[in-house]
Amino acid sequence: MKISQEEKLRNEKVILETASQMMAEKSFSEVSLRDISIQAGLSQATAYKYFKTKENMIFRFFELIQDECREKLTEIPDFGNYHLEEQIQILLETQLEILEKNRSFVSQILHDALNLDFFQSAQGFAPVREKYESMIHDLLQAAIEAGEISKPPVYGFVLRSFWDLYVFVLIYWIKDHSSHYTNTTQLIEKILGVSKALLQSQVLSKTSDLFHFVIKEHVFSLLDKMMKKKSTPVEKKSPFEKEPS
Repeated sequence: MKISQEEKLRNEKVILETASQMMAEKSFSEVSLRDISIQAGLSQATAYKYFKTKENMIFRFFELIQDECREKLTEIPDFGNYHLEEQIQILLETQLEILEKNRSFVSQILHDALNLDFFQSAQGFAPVREKYESMIHDLLQAAIEAGEISKPPVYGFVLRSFWDLYVFVLIYWIKDHSSHYTNTTQLIEKILGVSKALLQSQVLSKTSDLFHFVIKEHVFSLLDKMMKKKSTPVEKKSPFEKEPS
């Protein structure tokens, strides 16, 4: 019997929520598809129709995060009137706010299953990257039309770099144990300050290859070392919450 798209999405979410809870308590490697299907109250054959591997679950998990983020951005009053730098900061912080409830799960899969090369090259991440870059594209186009920035001469590079920076922020956030993730907030502000300066400059086309090399080879190699260190328990709290006065 054919099921509706709504029911399909509901089953996907049940499987993903079950997987995230189980992997947060154990680890990515210790939980099997069979374990997840049993806990979710579905047959293994049914679960297999949605996800052939645990990696497929991760791809879909991050893809749904992009859908939820776009929806939340549309609900922000006057979002289109903000400056580009503010919009991208809100986008990044919205991503992390959505991920907060599954922070232990994200920490586990980053530590046990994935590495930076996987984020950058895995074909399964293509839909995730495309949806994220689509949001960035919309913001850049609006800023170009408003005269806030000129169209970058290496537009594809710019989109690719924003994806790299998203991954950078995500992994930094997982390792951030500062109060209310203030270190991550400061990092985002610094990154966007540099990004805005580059977008507004006339040297981007000349420095793009060098800049991309620095981001990919130096920043990400540092993060790769961080990920290999033994992870510490994650404290449950709301990101970007202001300190009480």
